[in-house]
Amino acid sequence: MQLGIIGLGRMGANMARLGRAGHDCVVYDVSAPVVQALAREGATGTASLQAFVQALARPRTVWIMVRRRWWTRRSARSRPSSSATT
Repeated sequence: MQLGIIGLGRMGANMARLGRAGHDCVVYDVSAPVVQALAREGATGTASLQAFVQALARPRTVWIMVRRRWWTRRSARSRPSSSATT
């Protein structure tokens, strides 16, 4: 089984180590050294979200392991302002 994992903190990195059990893990994190460390352990490391998506075969299975605070700050920046008209 191929599994994509975004967010390689404690829990995400441990999930990415499923490769030891025969699974193919594609990983992405904002910290390049963490991605490189897991790539040395057998995961497929990617440097961007675009490369992450391209490395996954369809149908894609992605596990996102990011802190709520991190996700909320980024999604708030991408929301249209309340004064925007549609």
